[in-house]
Amino acid sequence: MAKTNPIVKESADVTIHSPRTRMDGVKALNVEWRPWIADFPECAALNPFQIIHVGIMEAVAPTRIVRTKQTTTYFLACFGGKGKVLIDGRWRVCSAGSACLLPAHTLNAFDALRGRRWEFCWVCYQQTAEQRPIADTASPVMARFEALPLHSAIRGLMYECKSAAQPTVIHHWVELIHAHVLRFARPLEHDDRLRLLWKRVAARLSEIWTLARLAREAGYSKEHLRRLCRRQLGRSPMHQITYLRMRRAAELLATTEKTIEATAREVGYHNPFVFSNAFTKWIGWRPSEYRRKRLKAPVSESKAVPVWNRG
Repeated sequence: MAKTNPIVKESADVTIHSPRTRMDGVKALNVEWRPWIADFPECAALNPFQIIHVGIMEAVAPTRIVRTKQTTTYFLACFGGKGKVLIDGRWRVCSAGSACLLPAHTLNAFDALRGRRWEFCWVCYQQTAEQRPIADTASPVMARFEALPLHSAIRGLMYECKSAAQPTVIHHWVELIHAHVLRFARPLEHDDRLRLLWKRVAARLSEIWTLARLAREAGYSKEHLRRLCRRQLGRSPMHQITYLRMRRAAELLATTEKTIEATAREVGYHNPFVFSNAFTKWIGWRPSEYRRKRLKAPVSESKAVPVWNRG
């Protein structure tokens, strides 16, 4: 039997903030109450962009955040110190000059390192079904990113919301924040062949995908494809395949009544035990547990006019 990811020991999510952790930010209207952003000013301009909250944090241990039923997309850009982020089922260090984009339906976790400060800014999105996702099949999971412009835009929004609160100025700040996230999520320098490759793979996940086949489909050598994926996505080509399969499996388990075996086959696993092990590593729960917890999600998450789950 597969073991649950060791950081997930309770059925509830975890939010631990050290008394020495400092944070400030702005939240959208109609956001589900959480104590750690209760004092954030509300900003109606965030809602059209499906942004739930934005902020800046200086975290120190034992600050820890675990989200086991995450329905939102998080963008985190580090501008000082370092901390740990759980990506693809393993901890990775996020230090100054780097950023990560964590899509919905995956296990999200953040951990401050003992004896180190971790300074970062964040943007959290609630993605609706009719809107194009912030993170698509070719978005990087972790890559180099200059956080200062985004940091400045969030500072500007916080200042304006707490002072003059002019709607036009606020809207411009929000547009800037969103544009900086998109610059990371959809970089213009990405090779179109690579983006098209992942779109084709995502549409045919049940098929057998090897590194050799991926390279042929993209028109690259295997080594060149490896280098491109490492640089642009922050993961290897085969890890990208697993990511796409796990993301799709999570969506199927959360939104359909397909059996776990049928779900496994649809995303390319003929052995349900191998699928369960991979799903547990990447998502944090066994498939049956994940489906049960998604079905128990708060009613507010499915309202026609939602009270946004802020993560």
